[in-house]
Amino acid sequence: MVTWVYKKEAGIKFCFCLLLMILNLIGIYLVIELSGYDAMIVYSQNGGEALNTTQISVYLLFLVCAANLVFSSSFIIKRILHI
Repeated sequence: MVTWVYKKEAGIKFCFCLLLMILNLIGIYLVIELSGYDAMIVYSQNGGEALNTTQISVYLLFLVCAANLVFSSSFIIKRILHI
């Protein structure tokens, strides 16, 4: 019984890891598309406009997605190679 639960848990981890990898690849694609923009316009309630640069948030989002991708892919490789 304990080994059955362990095998199901490993399968669930594997599926969620694949889902996380797919979402991170989509996130990296969106970050690359977003990096083409120089600034975003923010409209305030009183009718004014303000420009916000996207470079810092794009780099931060890219680093987070890349780190998630590295850790989830290392888990997949570890499971495939049985290290």
